[in-house]
Formats: sequence, structure tokens, C-alpha cells
Amino acid sequence: MNIGASIHYAPLHLMPLYLTDSKHQFLPITEKISNLILTLPISASLTESEAYYIANSVNLIMNELN
Repeated sequence: MNIGASIHYAPLHLMPLYLTDSKHQFLPITEKISNLILTLPISASLTESEAYYIANSVNLIMNELN
């Protein structure tokens, strides 16, 4: 469908900046959900018709999976 997509950002508590040897937080729900999130295109230059196309395409894909 020619729509760019990528894996979403890692949870903040797992990023090196926030990791410390003494305080590693275990957030199992956050970690599970982070593996399921997909980042879709968004920007100020995205037109309304492009946004509708993306939303409709995602709906079509999700309906095919069900």
C-alpha cells in the first residue's frame, strides 16, 4: 500500500540514558506492549487525504487479520 512504517521506540526505562546498575525497573506490560506498537507516518506536511488513506489502509489490513 506504499505506506512507510517502522518499529516504535523502545520503552524509556530500557534506553541506556535511563539504565543504571542500581535501579533497573521491570515493567512487563510496558515491555510487552512496546513490541506490538507500530509507528505510522505523521508530519505537518501530511495532507488530509493522505491521512485518510493511511487510516483506511490500516483498517483494511486489520480487518484482513481478523
